[in-house]
Amino acid sequence: MGYSIQLKEAVLKKVLQGNKPHYEIARESGVGRSTIGKWLKECKQNGNIKFRAPDIKLQKALF
Repeated sequence: MGYSIQLKEAVLKKVLQGNKPHYEIARESGVGRSTIGKWLKECKQNGNIKFRAPDIKLQKALF
């Protein structure tokens, strides 16, 4: 199924704050660095990451 929307939101917020290196956030959250990189790439390309339709409001909250 993949990662929960809540986890994606929390991880991306930490990454975008820039207070910790990505590898540390990956280790703390249990998400691979490459997965975080994929989410960031989607953010840069699309202005958001791919969420299910009910989670559209979350996209706006991230940016």
